[in-house]
Amino acid sequence: PPPSTYCGQPMRKFPLNCPQCQGKLIMKGLYNHLRVVMGTTEFFLMAADYYQCSNKRHYTAIAYSEDVVSQLPLHIRSELEVLLTYRYSCSKEVMDLMRSRSRGNSTNAIRNTLVRMHQQQHSRKVLVYLQQVKLYKTSAAFLLKPQVCEPPPASIPPFPGASWLMAAHVRDVYARLPYLKAAITSVTGDVLKMDSTRKIVKKLAGQFRDTAQWATNVGNENGEILITVVTATETLEMLQPMADGLMDRYEGLPPPVALYVDRGCCGDSVGRLFNRWPDLTVRLDVWHWMRRLARGISHDTHPLYRTFMAGLSKCVFLVVEEDFATLTEAKRAELRKSGVEDVETLSVERSITKAEVQRHCRRIYCLPQLYACRHWP
Repeated sequence: PPPSTYCGQPMRKFPLNCPQCQGKLIMKGLYNHLRVVMGTTEFFLMAADYYQCSNKRHYTAIAYSEDVVSQLPLHIRSELEVLLTYRYSCSKEVMDLMRSRSRGNSTNAIRNTLVRMHQQQHSRKVLVYLQQVKLYKTSAAFLLKPQVCEPPPASIPPFPGASWLMAAHVRDVYARLPYLKAAITSVTGDVLKMDSTRKIVKKLAGQFRDTAQWATNVGNENGEILITVVTATETLEMLQPMADGLMDRYEGLPPPVALYVDRGCCGDSVGRLFNRWPDLTVRLDVWHWMRRLARGISHDTHPLYRTFMAGLSKCVFLVVEEDFATLTEAKRAELRKSGVEDVETLSVERSITKAEVQRHCRRIYCLPQLYACRHWP
């Protein structure tokens, strides 16, 4: 038989009230139904107490129901490592696997992995069971007793599909929604970047199509998004609630030092938008500066537009020397591991791809005093 767990012992230490009349919930013993819970390697059974209201005798609640669990402290809720639905149930370890999904690790791949792990555990248990049966038959034959043994289960129980795993993941995310909101709305930064785009809004479909024109994002120096709003027009009246919410987030914290924008850096519109930060430095984002310079020279359909922008990017940005030196040593060790010895530094640098530089090296603005001493290709 599968292993079992008991849900209800920690709950006896806390008073529970009826959600309908606030009367006291009285424990009436074990519930007569066991839930089959899917784990990472095997299924197990879960038993629980059930409670009855002292005022309304017809109201009953099981120990793992939401009416009971919501009244418990957080450290007691964390002990309930099971996610329950109407038909199936699974452990929180399975939900941890769903949280780590990626493009190459889809829901179907996770389900196939779970099925394979269940089958392997089932095979190991069948081998142990058959060995115990063999020992029992040997002892029974020696004691002249009838040899009656049940055959092992032929396969694992019915396994839920990938769609159910995704639905359970949605329920898990919804249960952690307050924590996720707190984590998202607590992100700050010293250097902010505000930009507006139309590309995201064009993807709206259904009844919300053509209801907005702009999506404005504010990020920090680490590439994290602080806030995003969708508006009909890019005006101060539309963006003021976003700015007020962002300034409220910084209450009790030091305000940001600088704000990079795509437009309005020379006027006072951004200053009026963030009026609680009088010392905020507003600057034009370097990418939009490059676009303005390129637009004054040529159009983006010009055949040499990409070449010109690549050369302009090399003039504006500078790779951090410490990061590039570390990447060079790592590339040299990789070449030695592949059998290439005594590689010159120039050859190692030429073997470093652009994607590797973007992934492992930081880039900074080239300071004016560094322009004179730079080696220009």
